[in-house]
Amino acid sequence: MKNIEEYFGKALINCYNSEKNINSIGLFITDQANKYQTIFPTIHYDENLHFVFIQQCLYHFEQECQGLEFSMIDQLDYSFRIVREIRIMKDVYEKMYSNDISPKIRGKFQNYWLTYKKKCPWIMNKWEENNFDMNKFIPSESWENIYSSVLNE
Repeated sequence: MKNIEEYFGKALINCYNSEKNINSIGLFITDQANKYQTIFPTIHYDENLHFVFIQQCLYHFEQECQGLEFSMIDQLDYSFRIVREIRIMKDVYEKMYSNDISPKIRGKFQNYWLTYKKKCPWIMNKWEENNFDMNKFIPSESWENIYSSVLNE
């Protein structure tokens, strides 16, 4: 194909080529683009890219709830906000160990998990220790309703 750079654009071609070298799932942005985004926390991934922590509720949960008794967390109105992100991280965790997925792809899930674990060690360790049992996190009569409503969306 002639003039592919003009058709797709240099940024898209760079993205396509860079993706092959990223050993993780998730959102990555260039150092140049990171200068202009102020919403999401990021960490430097390699010489040109930043990993973007798109699960903001998880990050805020770590910052605001660390050290609290889990029975108090329900009073902070985190149940509905955190449940989707818990579900995502549970899926990531299960895929890290799934024999149905190639080792290369499992490694991408594992690196995603470990990146979040570095940023949010308290809650990530709690999830692992309790096998993602939500009732141990947020003891609430309504927890099963909250969790099932998210799964049925």
